[in-house]
Amino acid sequence: MAYEPCKCSIYDCSTRQNLIAGHRYCHSLWNKMKDNPNGDFKYTQAEVREEHSRLVKCLKKNGFKHNSPLE
Repeated sequence: MAYEPCKCSIYDCSTRQNLIAGHRYCHSLWNKMKDNPNGDFKYTQAEVREEHSRLVKCLKKNGFKHNSPLE
């Protein structure tokens, strides 16, 4: 099964590598959605924003700093 950051729970993202990959994926997907607002994406902007918020909480819980909001 392929890794899908937007489907993992906080416990699935407990490793540094998965947590950072999930965060990077959210930013990548968000930028693609901004560049192509009429595109056919698997997730909605609301789902990506929610997943990003969840990942940021998990990042902070694990001692990371976060300075890259979705814009």
